[in-house]
Amino acid sequence: MKQKGQRGEALYWLDTEELEDGIHFSECLKTMSKERQRKVESCLLMKDKKLSLGAGILMDRGLSAYGLRERETMVAYGEDGKPYLPRHSHIHFNLSHSGSVVMAVFAGVETGCDIEQMQRADLALAERFFTRKEYAFIAGQQGRERQDEAFYRLWTLKESFLKTVGTGLMLPLDAFEITISPEGKIDVCGKKGGVRALNPKEFEFREYPMRGYCAAVCFWKQTGKMQDYGRWKMKELVIDATVENIEKVTEFVDEQLEQLECPMKAQMQINIAIDELFGNIAHYAYHPEVGSATVRVEVMEDPLAVTVTFIDNGVQYDPLAAQEPDTTLSAEERQIGGLGIYMVKKSMDDISYEYREGKNILKIKKNI
Repeated sequence: MKQKGQRGEALYWLDTEELEDGIHFSECLKTMSKERQRKVESCLLMKDKKLSLGAGILMDRGLSAYGLRERETMVAYGEDGKPYLPRHSHIHFNLSHSGSVVMAVFAGVETGCDIEQMQRADLALAERFFTRKEYAFIAGQQGRERQDEAFYRLWTLKESFLKTVGTGLMLPLDAFEITISPEGKIDVCGKKGGVRALNPKEFEFREYPMRGYCAAVCFWKQTGKMQDYGRWKMKELVIDATVENIEKVTEFVDEQLEQLECPMKAQMQINIAIDELFGNIAHYAYHPEVGSATVRVEVMEDPLAVTVTFIDNGVQYDPLAAQEPDTTLSAEERQIGGLGIYMVKKSMDDISYEYREGKNILKIKKNI
């Protein structure tokens, strides 16, 4: 189902029991991107497979309103795993699931959503991790059923806020406070030692009660970021390791480098390294099959530097172990191969490789 907001934002939800029929499930799966198909197939339980496919279906529905399709749209991940669309920065979205229901929100501003299947609440957990005022709001409700409802209202509101600002649970639950007035007005404020730069007027909350579930959405109406979060530290892209995707990987990394005002020479050197390193993964990691690779861009400060990490689950392969070419020989006399990785070594400030837990992990670092 779909619900449209006053400013163009849209909320979608799906009960994955609709995917119970095996034929319908398979037909829907075929329409998804390769990455989504892999996520679905990696789930062990059928319940989780349906939830993962449901998330893909809602992504496709939401993107279709912008003339896009899930299987054709690149999704990257910021620090703490928040997904975003590097090629469509005007589109913001978020996903959540609980029980058998999946929900998605699309908006023109930063947004986050959360849905929880209601059951008996852990009031001891609320007393430990919520603020005093939040716990008092829950405990002050008449009857256990009303207390359970209050707990899940606050939980989904707090989680939707965390997902909006992109911190996940790295920001303690008691670092900010959600208040619900008797009239139902919802506000957020920072606590001492928590989110000091928080402007409550920038955030708008909405609740969507469903039978047996609590759901909430948060919208960040200002496009800027809270000063406490500072410069982004990490962004991540998961993509099929194919030669055709080298250009997409380069665009993704360039987007991050431009935010850092990276010098053109350093950016070009990093682009050459991407062409060589991601090309190696595309050619050798999964041959003749196709697998996924993770490209992670991280910022280091003092001195300012950027690292790009390439991770794949393919066959073990250390490109740094290759014998360096003899550059004193002419091109005709030199052995074929090795020159590309040699150039990467010379242009980067540091480069390392390790094979850990079944993954090839190659990292380059460039001071900028």
